Amino acid sequence: MRILLIHSDQITYEAQKKTPVAEENIVPADGLEEALTAFCAVEAPDEENIAGVAAKTAAEILEAAEKLGTTNIMVYPYAHLSSDLSNPRRRLRH
Repeated sequence: MRILLIHSDQITYEAQKKTPVAEENIVPADGLEEALTAFCAVEAPDEENIAGVAAKTAAEILEAAEKLGTTNIMVYPYAHLSSDLSNPRRRLRH
C-alpha cells in the first residue's frame, strides 16, 4: 500500500460523480480542521495479506497523528499513487 500523509489546517472534499466501484453509503462532501489526511492506494501485492497491510497502514497513520498531536484523520482513496492497483472488488474478509 502506498500512502501520502499531509497535515493541514483545513481539508475539504466534494465528490463529483459516483464510480462503478464506490460504496453505497458515501458522504458526498465533508471537511476537517487541523487534520492529517492519508491519501491511500491499495496495490495488487497487498491482496495476499489485506488484513495485515491494513493493520500496518492504520498503525503508521495513527503514529503520525500522535506525533502531530491531532485526532482528526481523513482517509482518502487516491489511485494516482500507484500504477499497480489492487482489484477494487477485492474485499477484506472478517
